Amino acid sequence: MKRVGSSMKQSDFGENIKVVAHRGGAGLAPENTVTAFARAEEMGADAIELDVRLSSDGRIVVIHDPDLYRVYGDRRFVSQLTYEEISAVKLPGGENTPDLENILRDFKIDFFVEIKTPSAVPKIVELFRKQPSYVRRCKVISFFHESLKILKGELTSVKTGALLSGFPVDPVSVVKACSADFLSLDHGGIQVSYVSLCHSAGVPVNVWTVNFPGDISKMISMNVDSITSDRPDLVLKALGR
Repeated sequence: MKRVGSSMKQSDFGENIKVVAHRGGAGLAPENTVTAFARAEEMGADAIELDVRLSSDGRIVVIHDPDLYRVYGDRRFVSQLTYEEISAVKLPGGENTPDLENILRDFKIDFFVEIKTPSAVPKIVELFRKQPSYVRRCKVISFFHESLKILKGELTSVKTGALLSGFPVDPVSVVKACSADFLSLDHGGIQVSYVSLCHSAGVPVNVWTVNFPGDISKMISMNVDSITSDRPDLVLKALGR
C-alpha cells in the first residue's frame, strides 16, 4: 500500500482501505445479529467486527456487553447463563445472540473478532484448530494484550490487532510486546503523523468507530488501512464503492 508521506496524489487516497462493519453495522441493524451480518456482507463490506464472550457452558457467544440488558432488556449476565438460556432471549423481531462457530460456518466474509474476556482465548484456539480455514478469515483484536500474546503463542498464523483507546508515544513497541500484527485505534484525536509513524514501521492502522461523513473523509485522507463503522454504507460511498 502507498503510505502517507510518499508522492501520493489525492485521487490515490482510499484505494486499498478496507471497510469493517462494526458489530455488523450497528447503525443499520440490531448489533451482533445474523441480520446485521447478512446486510453487511450483501452491501460489500470487506469484514465484519463482532464481540465474543463465554456462556456458562463454554460456548463462544457473539455479544458486546457482559449482560443482556442494553440490547435485550434482560439483566442476567452472559457468563452465568448457558447458551440455550441466552439464545432463548429474543428481540421483538425474533433476533437472538448468535454463536461464533455458527456465524463463521454460515458466512464467508472476513471477521474482526474482539475478545471481551480473556477466558474466551482457549475456546477460540480450540475452534480455530478444529477449523483452520477460520484462521485465514479472522483477525482477532482485544484491549487485553496479554490475551493476544497467548493466542499468538498457540496459533502463530492468526492475525491479531492491539486495541488502544489512547495514543502511546511508541505504538510500535505496543505491537511488538504482544506479538500483534496491527493497531486498532480510536479515530478521535488521531493525527496523520501518528499514522505515518506506524506505517514507517510496517504497522497497519485500523480506526474505530467512524460514523460521520466528515470523519470518514478525514480517515480516508490519512490513508489508514481499515475503517470500522456502524455505517459501513457511508464508508463504502465515500470510497466510491
